[in-house]
Amino acid sequence: MSDLKYFAQRLVSLETKEVEELAKLLKEEFGIEPAGQKVEIQENDKAPISRQERRKLAREAQKKQKRE
Repeated sequence: MSDLKYFAQRLVSLETKEVEELAKLLKEEFGIEPAGQKVEIQENDKAPISRQERRKLAREAQKKQKRE
């Protein structure tokens, strides 16, 4: 289980560019495409957010997606 927890921690800490690269790899190598909506980042949204804030935003997006 510790390996799985480590893997999850690594996924949560990925930067945006790394997530995009992972999504591309999963699509090209395994035919897996993300089901969620893309999040657009505007030029003025460059302030870094904490890992905790990212998790909170991800949970809110998942809840919203489930309602739709």
